[in-house]
Amino acid sequence: MRLRICFLMFVLLFVVAISQVYGQKDSVWISGEVHDGFTGERIDSAKVFLLNKDSVVLDSTSTDRWSNFYFKVKRDKSFRSCIIKVERPKYQMCYRSFSLRYAGRSIELRVPTIFIKRKNTLMDQTLPELAVTATRVKMFYRGDTLVYNADAFNVANGSMLDALIRQLPGTELTRNGEIFVNGKKVDNLMLNGKDFFRGNNKLMLENLPYYTVKEIKVYDKTSERAIALQDTLAPKDFVMDVNLKREYSKGYMANVEVGAGTEDAYLARLFGLRFTDVSRLAVVGGLNNLNMSDYTMNGYSSDKTAREGRRTSRLLTAELMTEHKRNKNVLTVELTNKKSEYGSDEYQETYQNVGSTYSTTQNKNNARNLGLSLSNKHTLKLPIWLENTTNVRYNSQKSENDAHYFESGYDTRQQGLQVLDSLFNLGEAIKTPSMISARKQLINSRRKEYGASHDVAFSKRVYFGDIIDFSAGIDYTKSTNDRDRHYNYLTWGNKQAQENVTENIDQPYSHLGVKTEASYKLALQLQKIELKFFAGYRFNRDKDRETILDVNSSIIDAENSYNRRMTENVYKTGIGFHHWNNKLIKDGDLQITVNLPVSFVDRNTSYTRSSLDTCMTQSPVFFEPSFTIGGYQYTNQGQRETLFELSSSLKYSLPEATQLITLPVTSDRINIYQGNASLKSPAVWTSSLTGWIKFKPRNSYLVPTLTFTNFINRIIYTYSYENGVYTNRPDNIAGTWNLEFSLRGRHGNNKWFLNYTPSVVYNHMKNYVADGTSGMYKQIKNGELHLSLPCRFGMDITKNGKVSMAVSASADWRKPLNGRAELGYSDTWEYRVRPELYANLPLNIDFNTECNVVKRTGYSNDELNKLTYIWNLNLSMPLFKNKVLLKIMAIDILRQYKSVAYVVNERGICETRAFTLPSYLLFRATYKFNRQPKKK
Repeated sequence: MRLRICFLMFVLLFVVAISQVYGQKDSVWISGEVHDGFTGERIDSAKVFLLNKDSVVLDSTSTDRWSNFYFKVKRDKSFRSCIIKVERPKYQMCYRSFSLRYAGRSIELRVPTIFIKRKNTLMDQTLPELAVTATRVKMFYRGDTLVYNADAFNVANGSMLDALIRQLPGTELTRNGEIFVNGKKVDNLMLNGKDFFRGNNKLMLENLPYYTVKEIKVYDKTSERAIALQDTLAPKDFVMDVNLKREYSKGYMANVEVGAGTEDAYLARLFGLRFTDVSRLAVVGGLNNLNMSDYTMNGYSSDKTAREGRRTSRLLTAELMTEHKRNKNVLTVELTNKKSEYGSDEYQETYQNVGSTYSTTQNKNNARNLGLSLSNKHTLKLPIWLENTTNVRYNSQKSENDAHYFESGYDTRQQGLQVLDSLFNLGEAIKTPSMISARKQLINSRRKEYGASHDVAFSKRVYFGDIIDFSAGIDYTKSTNDRDRHYNYLTWGNKQAQENVTENIDQPYSHLGVKTEASYKLALQLQKIELKFFAGYRFNRDKDRETILDVNSSIIDAENSYNRRMTENVYKTGIGFHHWNNKLIKDGDLQITVNLPVSFVDRNTSYTRSSLDTCMTQSPVFFEPSFTIGGYQYTNQGQRETLFELSSSLKYSLPEATQLITLPVTSDRINIYQGNASLKSPAVWTSSLTGWIKFKPRNSYLVPTLTFTNFINRIIYTYSYENGVYTNRPDNIAGTWNLEFSLRGRHGNNKWFLNYTPSVVYNHMKNYVADGTSGMYKQIKNGELHLSLPCRFGMDITKNGKVSMAVSASADWRKPLNGRAELGYSDTWEYRVRPELYANLPLNIDFNTECNVVKRTGYSNDELNKLTYIWNLNLSMPLFKNKVLLKIMAIDILRQYKSVAYVVNERGICETRAFTLPSYLLFRATYKFNRQPKKK
């Protein structure tokens, strides 16, 4: 029935579209805008004339207060081009040619924005002789573009672009690199109007020096593809464009940094940039053992997980972009070498209804990773849009995992590690009658992966104004995974037993994928409707096997070794519908977007293990509709602002074949895995409503969001328990959902700001737990109410901004709501306050300090409820005309940082203590260099 309804809707919309094709009017509107050529401001009351190719005036009009002009002309095949003439007092006369060749069915053709220049007057010529003193303006509008003047902000020496952006009024920068301007997320961060390592904002945010920036622009940008195809209905990207100063816009620029300190701390960084009129070369390199990201030396030491373990990162990446009128090529190369050392101690109490069991785990892991990737993207812009993208990658990884585990019937939190040390030495601890099971595990793994892919995308605008899209791609991956695994088991019950298992596991894998998709976009501008008909096909073939060889006996473990081969064909078709109405909202429009895709999946999996030799077929049909309704309004500067957005979508996924196999996997004697043949396909239905509310002064706003997430046939893992052995099994569960309400707000001006992002989340969840002595599981509720109240206040203490302060504060409250009230859950609170101070001292010395104060209540472990202070300090001083920067960084001066994760749920209590990076003192030196090309 569902498939029939979808098919009927598809046919109905197609018939409507075709009927409208032949109902177009015999006229077309020519429209455009007139702006000031220097300031970019909109020009009203300008006289605009429409001329034919022989310069004969056909019509005239004037620009309105939005700087728009309109002409209505007949669809005459002989009328292939025209000339637009613009006149206005005090401005030079301007002419622009415009082609009508591809008018097709379009009811409106948009002329590229016309910029007119002011006339040179006597006053203009004498202005340079005047001495004018003016206050630096931090921000202003240039037409429909918001412009920030970078020189108007005081930024600490040695800072990068991210420090500058954090000071911009109305702007928020999250720690994962997302940027929000007036509550709206930036889609793309650009450099001089061009992409820069697109999709990785942090590369530019944390490596481009702030002193190279002239101004930062924020605006809605029409994509290059939409411009090439003259697609006036294509959605625009909300971009932040970083414009460099003239001396850095051409030539060479580089900065190099090295550092060394206590606790064997070291770092090095390289950033180089070369600009010409038609090319750009960027090189970024990084080396550190301070858990910072690969390419930045500005890690956040007070993050909850930033100091867990010790990670050494080495990275070198380069991007070469060349661009001409019709061609653009971007070549990216990346080489990475990483080493990580991680360890943790974990104490867990598992509720069994009749008493509890207690376990202690000590885990140590060392890993090395070497990766190389190469990507090349070539774009042909005119007269068609053609993209070719090639990727080649290689990755090699070696790891060693050493873990000790034991479970007993009494609380071992205080002496658990001591028990682990003596347990496998057959000491007195092994005779303890409350012992249940223990395991000593050592795994050495060696993995290599090779991969390559190629994608091509073709788009063309046909005569009628419609757009045809076609894309195809192929990707291939091959990997080898060889592991040496040693297990030492101790079990207690009717009798004590010990078992040693030494195995070698060979697990090769290969993947081949082919995909293709075609679409036809039909624009019915007269009815303000856009229809998109699309169809696609995807083929996947996966092959893998796992061969487990007992080293001592040279016998293959046939019970757990397997061979799998999966072949999948996915057919997809559907309709996209877009409608806009500019009559319901004053100075704005209402837009509705609906997508109705249907997927037909044909997956066949051949699986062989032990006595099982089966071929499974999965043939579901997924209907995944989505829609968005948005209200938008245009400001006096021409910027589009969102009033509200309502969206909803449904997304399915298909269980893996291994989740359906009921034959138990017993390679781990005390953690057995068993599939579930009756698993259903899970789905997630997400709906959200967002509104934007503006306040005075400018750049003050409030963005409320309500999100409802419904989990359909959600897959969770149940377990049964018997004599120290856990059997884990996937299962579907119904009736789980989340409801979240959040606010993103900002108030302030050029001197102070207040940002806040409170949220409240209710999780209505269900789970399975082991029931009593039988060891079987039962279903219970395990909801949770979570309230988060974070905010940040900052201000300039002095008028010149040389002394500023900020305070971040947050409060988190968690209340368990579940079906096991007899366990005595308690609410927990976590309070955090972090004051920050910045001062520019004599000799241009920059002083930065912060102290993160943490207080928790409600935890059963009193150590977690203690007050802790994490204090960091930075000092920097420039030398040799700012060519050299010296910096001292002290992390966790009071040595109070601890990484403790504490989880309480319906299954029990789990406390994890991770090994952490020690406190350290770091000395850093930076040298910057730039050279402009010689003038000819």
